[in-house]
Amino acid sequence: MSHWSSCRNFKMHGQMLVAEKLAACPTVGAELHKNSHADTTIEQYRHNGLSAKEACCACGGGMQASTPFTYLASSRSFVLGEAMSDQPYPRTASSYRVAGVLEGTGCDLHSLGLVLDPRTGRIAGTPTAEEPAEVECIIEAVQDESLGITANTTVKIDLQYFAYDARLLSFPAPSNSKYMPHTKYISRRAGGYSNWRVACTPNAIWLSINSGTGELSSIKGLGTYVPEAAFCTVTVFNGTMDLTHSLGVVHPNHWASMQLKQIVGDKKVDAGSVLNLIAARAIPPLVLASGDSSTPPVAFYASCSSSGLDVKFDLTTGDVVVQGHVAFRLDVLTGEILGIPDMGVLSRRLNARGS
Repeated sequence: MSHWSSCRNFKMHGQMLVAEKLAACPTVGAELHKNSHADTTIEQYRHNGLSAKEACCACGGGMQASTPFTYLASSRSFVLGEAMSDQPYPRTASSYRVAGVLEGTGCDLHSLGLVLDPRTGRIAGTPTAEEPAEVECIIEAVQDESLGITANTTVKIDLQYFAYDARLLSFPAPSNSKYMPHTKYISRRAGGYSNWRVACTPNAIWLSINSGTGELSSIKGLGTYVPEAAFCTVTVFNGTMDLTHSLGVVHPNHWASMQLKQIVGDKKVDAGSVLNLIAARAIPPLVLASGDSSTPPVAFYASCSSSGLDVKFDLTTGDVVVQGHVAFRLDVLTGEILGIPDMGVLSRRLNARGS
């Protein structure tokens, strides 16, 4: 007895089979066995008003929406005369195009020596501009033209005499990394690059630059870093003239510790270190907070442990799941704890961390 591997096969054969052959769709099969016949077509059988063709993504149905995407190029600058390349993240579309062409508002990457690949969305080339330039384009990703499933994003290509890894640098630099400038090659005979210097508003006393290499770094051991963010201009002499490049720098003062707080009106009251849950009852407004005014974590996650039980944290949804039942949800962006514990959840001690 054969079993079809997916709903797509049901569509191809045009027939819904009896329950014993519905290995891929057991719930649909059970209903079909009770209420229908072997010659019922996939379009004719309906459950809750929907046919399997309409509800099953493999059959061309279900909720269908475009996939958001972006370009990393928008967060950095590129060096004049040096080859560059970037692609959409994630890349899920079948083709890419520039929006606004018919309205006369398309962008001209070609004037800068850059090419947009219509099949992959890749932007690449060697910039031909002689002076700093910037071009902004709205790129449209086409996933299904017939269904009108498209998405668009704005990409900004910024070309400079020299550049760092990003337009906003976060300090201290990641382990085993240095914030070194990317430059166009100039021979030492022609003078090379020298006399690197930096100035910021407000004055960032914690920011240091190597005058010989242009490496940016933060001074260690200052305790609290003030200001946490500044707008800076880096200047270098290329043997003929001074060149400049502006960028943002940030040195967050991270939380030294955090506590579980209950939100009461406009105040946050200490809720202790143990989260006691009552099954089927909504969790009171709780949030992870710090007693100081330092920069909050960019994300939160839960590290869970229990003796003899399967406890997991879902990074996608923020759900803490005990034995297949949701205990609570942690908002990974805000640190808020919310939800209604499933009846199957037992009282356990769970620990949370911020990163």
